[in-house]
Amino acid sequence: MKYGLASDLLKQQQRLRNAARRTKAKRYSNLQIVGRAADLITASLDHVRKRCGV
Repeated sequence: MKYGLASDLLKQQQRLRNAARRTKAKRYSNLQIVGRAADLITASLDHVRKRCGV
């Protein structure tokens, strides 16, 4: 991961917020952000587990 998980999450949040502004679906965008954050964290944990051989 080039920039690390935190900056990836921030960039993803900005993308989703921008999309939400265009569609004016703000209530749904928060769920999307949380869901995407969970997916990224899970993926990064899986990645770390594979590298550490756990």
